[in-house]
Amino acid sequence: MKQFIWILPLLIINISEVYLNAQTPETDSLENLLQLHRKADTTMVNLLNTTALKFYLINKDKSLEYAMEAVELAKRIKYEKGKAEGLKLVGLYYYNISSNQLTLELEQQKKNAIQVEEAKHQKVVRNSLIIGFILLALLLFVILLSFLQKRKANRILAEQKKAIESRNNKITDSIDAAQRIQKVLFPPKKMMDEILPDYFIFDKPRDIVSGDYYWLSKKEEKTILAVADCTGHGVPGAFMSLLGITFLNEIVNKSNVLSANEILSQLREQVIRSLRQIGEKFEQRDGMDISLCIFNFESGAMQFAGAFSSMYLIRDHKLIELKGDNMPIGISVRNDQPFTTKEMQLERNDCIYLFTDGYADQIGGPRRKTYRSKYFKELLLNIHERSIGDQKNILENTLENWRGDIEQIDDILIIGIRL
Repeated sequence: MKQFIWILPLLIINISEVYLNAQTPETDSLENLLQLHRKADTTMVNLLNTTALKFYLINKDKSLEYAMEAVELAKRIKYEKGKAEGLKLVGLYYYNISSNQLTLELEQQKKNAIQVEEAKHQKVVRNSLIIGFILLALLLFVILLSFLQKRKANRILAEQKKAIESRNNKITDSIDAAQRIQKVLFPPKKMMDEILPDYFIFDKPRDIVSGDYYWLSKKEEKTILAVADCTGHGVPGAFMSLLGITFLNEIVNKSNVLSANEILSQLREQVIRSLRQIGEKFEQRDGMDISLCIFNFESGAMQFAGAFSSMYLIRDHKLIELKGDNMPIGISVRNDQPFTTKEMQLERNDCIYLFTDGYADQIGGPRRKTYRSKYFKELLLNIHERSIGDQKNILENTLENWRGDIEQIDDILIIGIRL
């Protein structure tokens, strides 16, 4: 049935052939184009097939000639689509002259040509899929490799972090132990309470251990109190503070005649000798600044000597500053000059303050500047009538408000005494 439907148009064309026996202007034009275009390409194949189709109605033999030429050329240039069209026209010719078998063969060849074209297309699709799969596999491999390397790096970092934390914990434990040793060498609270009248100690190290220290001793009726600031802070400063405490104990215990300036002079000699300082140009100038007072609370006499350090005495709402000498406990160009002693007679309700420079040097405030000695003096004048405990709290709160979110830059030590 399908073959009959396909043949029916051919029969109609064959009947109409009787009326079309001459060439038309269209076929003439096509033949002229064929003569002009003699290149063996797909365009030539398409022209041959078009010409064969046009001649089919007026000259079947000539149509077969052009169709066969198109098939041969298409085979040479491997133009499957053109070959299939040519074979279709050849099949029409032979089918029309009752060469059914040959027409079927030609139809099969056409189908084969179409199958070849489809096979080529499927091959291209298959190859594209294979290449895409390979690229995807490579991408996944790279991602997996990157993930494994990152996981390995994270594991190494975690191990290193753990090792660093372990070392830090050991170092911190060692520093904590050093702090306990340092605190043991400081005067115990019970001793301070027995020797000194009403007092407070505001001791705020920058790190766990401090380069600032205080020292107290009582020999007969004399009470010796010192506040010192060693070079550096943290562990280096703490080592220097241990030297200072040891030397002060040795000097005071061996001396029969006590004077503030002599104690500082001997302390300087001990530090220079222990640190092997000889005054070379690029030598490390380690040492300490110190304020030292000798009190006789029974008679009210007081001696003061200082190395780059002062003390404040507030009496009748006036602040009196006793300045120390401008030379350190350590090597300096004034190494051969003795320290000087300043003497005062104390009165009831006098307030005495010994301190290091950490409080006045702390950076803070809206303009991020140092607190300065000027404001430190004003603060002490404003609070000196308050109780000793209140004074300490006000000093602490004022410092925290001034500092804000800025780190503490130095060790801080203040001792206040009210007679």
